[in-house]
Amino acid sequence: MRFWILLTALVLTGCDNTTMSEAPNFSLFETSAGVVYLLNQNTGELKVISSKPPVINTGDVFRDDEGQLFRYLGNGEVRMLQ
Repeated sequence: MRFWILLTALVLTGCDNTTMSEAPNFSLFETSAGVVYLLNQNTGELKVISSKPPVINTGDVFRDDEGQLFRYLGNGEVRMLQ
């Protein structure tokens, strides 16, 4: 019985987090030079949104270079619109 408890504990602690979503997570960040990037947190891909200091308000919708629409949720978070 102890063997199975130990084996179960080892398997559970060695597994990847199954609660993570495959859906892309995006966030915005701005460099000190005023360049704003859109970061896909799943792939690490960066896209330049603006090279000028923008004013983005919560709820604003914007389009990236590929034509994909995003809504700004506030606090540096965005959601991809489908």
